[in-house]
Amino acid sequence: MFARHIQHLTGADKNVDITPNFPSIFQLQNLHSLDIFMNRQGRLLLRHVKYLRILCLADTGLELLPKSIARLKCLKFLDLACNPVTVLPEWITELYNLQSLYLFGCKYLSDLPRGLGNLVNLQHFGLSFNYCPAEGLIRQLSHLQILPALQLSEGGFQIVELENLHHIKRGYLSIKGLQLVKSKQDAEKAHLSSKLRVEYLSLVWDNEDNHTNHDEILKALHPNPHLKKLLIKGTPKCCTPSKNSTC
Repeated sequence: MFARHIQHLTGADKNVDITPNFPSIFQLQNLHSLDIFMNRQGRLLLRHVKYLRILCLADTGLELLPKSIARLKCLKFLDLACNPVTVLPEWITELYNLQSLYLFGCKYLSDLPRGLGNLVNLQHFGLSFNYCPAEGLIRQLSHLQILPALQLSEGGFQIVELENLHHIKRGYLSIKGLQLVKSKQDAEKAHLSSKLRVEYLSLVWDNEDNHTNHDEILKALHPNPHLKKLLIKGTPKCCTPSKNSTC
C-alpha cells in the first residue's frame, strides 16, 4: 500500500531496478515527479502513472518518445535534453498544461511540430539549434518567459510577434535574420525597450540588404536600459555607428 503515497520517484541509473516484483508499484496514482532512465522498466512504469506533473528523461538515449507520454495530460515539465531524438511527434502538442519544454543538446532534432502553438501555457522553451518558427507561432505562445534563439524567415517568424510577449524573464534573447525586417514600424512593434528583464541581447543580420534602411531599424530595436551585454553582428555598412550615432 505504500506506493499509493509516493509522489516523487528517481531511478536514473539504468542498472537500478525500479519495478520490484510485487503489484503495488503499479498503483502509483499520486506520483507527481519522475526522473528515470528510459529502459524497458521505465517505459512500463510510464503506462501506470496518470497524474504526473514532472518528467525528466534527459540524457536517456531516447530516439523515439514513448507514446505513453501522450496520456499525461497533467504534465507541466518535460525535459528531453541531450537525447538523439530526431522527431517530436505531433501528439506532444496536446499536452496543454505543459509549462516547460527543454530540448537542449538534441543535436539530431531539426524541426518541431506545426501545432506547437497549442501549448498556450508554455513558459520555458529551451533549444540549442537554429530553429525557424512558423509564422504566428511565437505570438501564440504569449506566456513565454524564456525563449530559444529566434530566426526570422520569409513566411516564418516575424519580428512583430514579440509585441505581446510581456513575460520574458531575466535572460538571453537572440534574434537572427534581421535583414528581413522591412520597416522601422515593424521593428518598433517588438517593444525591446520595454522587456526590462532581458539582460543579454543579440541582434544578427545574416546578409546585406541595400533596399532597407537598417540604420532606422537598429535604432527602433533599442534595448532596455538595464541590459548587461549587447551583441550586434553583420549590420550593413550603412548602419555602422558614427561618433554621433545613437544606434
